[in-house]
Amino acid sequence: MEKLITFKIESDFALFKKPDINEVYLTYNLPPKPLLLGIFGAILGLKGLKHQYEKGEKYPEYYGKLKHWRTGIKPLGNFPFNKIINEYNSKNSYFGSAKYENITIQEQLLIRPKYQIFVLSDNEDSLFNKFVSLLNGNKVIFMPYMGKNEFVLKISDFEKIGNFEDIENFEKGKIDSIFLHKPINKEEKKESKEGLDSKEFYVEGEGLLDEKEGWGFEFYENFPIGFDKNMQYNLFKIKYTNKEVEKKELLFEEFSRILKIKDKIVYFF
Repeated sequence: MEKLITFKIESDFALFKKPDINEVYLTYNLPPKPLLLGIFGAILGLKGLKHQYEKGEKYPEYYGKLKHWRTGIKPLGNFPFNKIINEYNSKNSYFGSAKYENITIQEQLLIRPKYQIFVLSDNEDSLFNKFVSLLNGNKVIFMPYMGKNEFVLKISDFEKIGNFEDIENFEKGKIDSIFLHKPINKEEKKESKEGLDSKEFYVEGEGLLDEKEGWGFEFYENFPIGFDKNMQYNLFKIKYTNKEVEKKELLFEEFSRILKIKDKIVYFF
């Protein structure tokens, strides 16, 4: 039998770094799944990248042990969140010459990001049972953070969900979380092939998530859902919208599922 939990995470700032440029750190708008698993691993006290490099392991301990957990992500509040650029000097040989010159580094930060997280796993998973026990007791083993250790993460509204059901014949409806998006026309297929940066489209008005009902939006982003064998991000196009979507827009990988949870429909990957 499977177990399902949900909780909210938030912080004053977040940096979900895109691995593209060293001198300007850009951020994803949502926590990548490998980063989410890192948060879960910190809560459980699992080892991370330093241990992986020292031991020559294929993956960090947290990723190897938790990658089978299915997750759903729902942004909360004024999404996409506002951003600021933070600047600091880095006296580091990676950025400077042999004389360790100071280099100005810029990083893009999300302001007050907040998400509802859903996690699904097998009942026989002992780590998941430990995870549930820790969250239920408002405890963590290592302090989790939102991309950088100065952005301490707050966890709230933990809940065990007893009643949920698979939607095996989804045809059309609203999905309350992000989902893997399948291009359905030539223009989208071209964008998907060429790569897509973050895009937000507002139709029927210029509203954000917490504004009046009836204002529509669509959000797209190339989004990491895992690591490949070289520890590089596997990127998939995701979509988030408050409009109805059709089955043909959903990309179903082996791992993907749609669950009805109370009054919400959540896509898991």
